[in-house]
Amino acid sequence: MVDFEVQRGAFAGLRLEYPYPHTLRRNFTLRPFAGSQMMVNLTFTKEKMAKLVESYTGHYRGFQTDLEATKVRSPSHGFPPSHVLSPI
Repeated sequence: MVDFEVQRGAFAGLRLEYPYPHTLRRNFTLRPFAGSQMMVNLTFTKEKMAKLVESYTGHYRGFQTDLEATKVRSPSHGFPPSHVLSPI
């Protein structure tokens, strides 16, 4: 079994209690999109992140649309996309 416990940085060794006592873990999967050979590290370049951060002051929907287009968010969390949860 591979252990993905966070080893460095501000969250290294962070103890959590829910749903059971454990240390914070993260798993970066290079190809998380089912049936696709696209690698996630190619979906968000430095230029793309700068555009996302700098271009949408006061325009959340534009930001959200552009963010979703990059597939930055991993489907591995098991949550439906935010547009499914949004009442607007």
